[in-house]
Amino acid sequence: MSKLATFPDLPPKIILLILGHVAGLHNVLSFLRAFPHLASSPTLSHRQIHGADRNDGSVLHYLAGQEGEKDLLGLLAALLTNPSTDPNYYHSIDEKDSDGSKDDSSIDCPHSLDDKDADASKDDSFIDCPHSLDNKDADASKDDSSIDCPHPYGSLTTPLTEATHRGHLAAVQVLLTHPSIVPNCPDSFNRWPLPLAVTNNHATIVSALLAHAAAADPPTSLDLTTPLLLAATHNRAAITAQLLAHADATPTGLGAAGDKLLATAAEKGSIDVVELLVGRDDLNPVWEGPGIMSPLAGPASRGDLKVMGMVLKRLGPLAVNQRDMRGWTPLHWAAARSQIVAMKMLLDRNDVVVNAREHRGMSALGVAASTGLVEVVTTLLSYERVDVNLGDHAGFTPLLHAASGNHVGVMKVLMECEKVDVHARSVRGETALAIAVWSSRRGAVELLLERDDVDVNARDNCGRSVLALALGGLSAGNMANYNAVEKLLRERGAVK
Repeated sequence: MSKLATFPDLPPKIILLILGHVAGLHNVLSFLRAFPHLASSPTLSHRQIHGADRNDGSVLHYLAGQEGEKDLLGLLAALLTNPSTDPNYYHSIDEKDSDGSKDDSSIDCPHSLDDKDADASKDDSFIDCPHSLDNKDADASKDDSSIDCPHPYGSLTTPLTEATHRGHLAAVQVLLTHPSIVPNCPDSFNRWPLPLAVTNNHATIVSALLAHAAAADPPTSLDLTTPLLLAATHNRAAITAQLLAHADATPTGLGAAGDKLLATAAEKGSIDVVELLVGRDDLNPVWEGPGIMSPLAGPASRGDLKVMGMVLKRLGPLAVNQRDMRGWTPLHWAAARSQIVAMKMLLDRNDVVVNAREHRGMSALGVAASTGLVEVVTTLLSYERVDVNLGDHAGFTPLLHAASGNHVGVMKVLMECEKVDVHARSVRGETALAIAVWSSRRGAVELLLERDDVDVNARDNCGRSVLALALGGLSAGNMANYNAVEKLLRERGAVK
């Protein structure tokens, strides 16, 4: 085939006859390089343009994925005028037809973007595709044409998605000129160009896609939820501004993205996007739903004081006590992650509910005590408003939680507090001592028995004594602790 280029003066009939027998991506491409005028010829078949099957290569996709060669871009433009060219074509994962023919229904998008289930943010396949969408090093100016594609060109992806992924702006612009192009059609990986351009930080391609949608008659309706959330996740402030401007010019506005956008940006620490968003008054900062947290929760859990300050200045009481699906407030998150300074920023506010209880009834102090966070417990107890004896739905106070986990350091801090009730009982009537001996928590038992006012013969609601619980405890297999706990109780006069 390489000799064809040396005979450009062959009779047209001979050239067309030869063309009818050319197969394979590189052979077809070599032929078109020699005879570029044939790219628009009806003689060039659907199979030659798009490949025979997923194991073959598509000339259309190959040209869309290249950048920097004007002759290849010219071939792409010419190929798009060919009546056999489908600008939205790709070989899907479950495609069985390998003869190059395809029913017209294959042109239709497999997932309508009007379908709420098509939200790529809910579909792991959108993220876990061969072209990683989590490329933090992606740069709009970077030439991605060197990235190897794990599948042949045209396999599983549309030409526009291919060009977008590789940051080939010129190819994107050429493809968008085709009257049948569907710019928001997802491929087999459930990717479509706009979110992909956002994630890879291809701002110029985002601009081209938005301009194409706005210029359509009527304007193309784009699902902006996923692109906006991806821009917020990756701190793409400039792209976020582009998307917001496009949303502002449409009747639907932000749509569902307005419920999650600020919370997502704050959670990910996308400070530039947060700064952009806090100036808007059309966001719903306190929307609650599965997986949604307060805009303060994420930065509070990381100790991101700058983002916390921006959110507090904009929202204040609207977000400071907002709960997530577990009932956790930002204070719960800061306490659970030992973010002391973030905790103090919240605790110093008069509008913070310091004793807010999550769905199990645990306060921030209860969460900290149950996980043995001594410094967190100490900090919380330095605030008078914190209730040291607030129990959860099972009646477990912070002291009972600490005893259950054998968190002796936390127990010491709690027991030094004048307000602590060492005799507090769970809803089953168990004291801190009973809970500790039940699991053979030797350290906790020793600490509690140092006090003269601890009742070693207290009985629970079923009439079981502390010693009876010790003898039938869950950790009786740990003989050293089991025997030590039994001995300590008997020395203090415990009876069964």
